[in-house]
Amino acid sequence: MLYITRDKEGVIQSISQSKDDRHREEIDPEHPEIISFLDNNNIPLNELGELKSSDSGFIRVLEDVIDILIDRDIIQFTDLPDAAQQKLLDRRELRQRLVSSLSTSSTLLGEEDSPESLI
Repeated sequence: MLYITRDKEGVIQSISQSKDDRHREEIDPEHPEIISFLDNNNIPLNELGELKSSDSGFIRVLEDVIDILIDRDIIQFTDLPDAAQQKLLDRRELRQRLVSSLSTSSTLLGEEDSPESLI
């Protein structure tokens, strides 16, 4: 979801990926008003799509960096805010379930693929 601010006429003025004091109204990224806003402001939709698609890979990189920092005792897991701890735990659990599910469905994987290498 995205969050927006509108002017007095109800036209979108700015978009944010997170809710804050200015961006309170939640809106679907595919909503026609969002597409119109991006088009009117010469923001190329293909570049926005590329940015969105790179997010999941970047999130995984951040997770790996956090794990390395914890493993090397540079930070403690409990140093992270509660919300971040919960998100990391949720993602680890989801990844474990996915690995487990892929392991039991080994016929879908090539011989060179391991479930862990796909996630």
